[in-house]
Amino acid sequence: MEINDDASCIIDHQQQLLNCTFRHAANVNFPVRSQYQISLLKHIIKTLEVQNCEIYSGFYEVLCNLLSQPATNDSFLHFFTKTDSLVPLVSVNENVAVISQGTTGLSTWPAARVLAELCLNNSGRFDGKNILELGCGTGLLGLSVLRSCHPKSYTFSDCHEEVLKLVQKNIEVNYLDNDIRVKVVD
Repeated sequence: MEINDDASCIIDHQQQLLNCTFRHAANVNFPVRSQYQISLLKHIIKTLEVQNCEIYSGFYEVLCNLLSQPATNDSFLHFFTKTDSLVPLVSVNENVAVISQGTTGLSTWPAARVLAELCLNNSGRFDGKNILELGCGTGLLGLSVLRSCHPKSYTFSDCHEEVLKLVQKNIEVNYLDNDIRVKVVD
């Protein structure tokens, strides 16, 4: 991460950076993994120190709050499109452990992110289609398709009960238009 030497020392710019990331509504309501946030905050602070900048106190406040929270495996992943939007396309709750509760479906696989991007780049192919996803995991792919590709219906499926509970919660978090039929099946 590069920080512009001229602008980074300005407290207003640092405050804006903090507000657009760590204090952004998406992260406040659906926080990403705390260890990731802590690492990024430490990197930003260190970079500012190396540049002999006065450091905005908000960075330290957020860091202290994160360090005082109990460790958890649950976090959110925010999936953004390549636009300049500061609003995520989809936010999904996931477990950071690759294997949890006897399944790998409670964490988002990198392939789901790549396939979601591919679907978004070819959104017209899904308009008006009935789609069945086998092994839906956290629901990132399906929710991304529902937000951007306008299918007639989308069926999320998985063989693990905990995965289906998680995807149902993620559907609720991402509130979808009522004109789209969504099914969750095992």
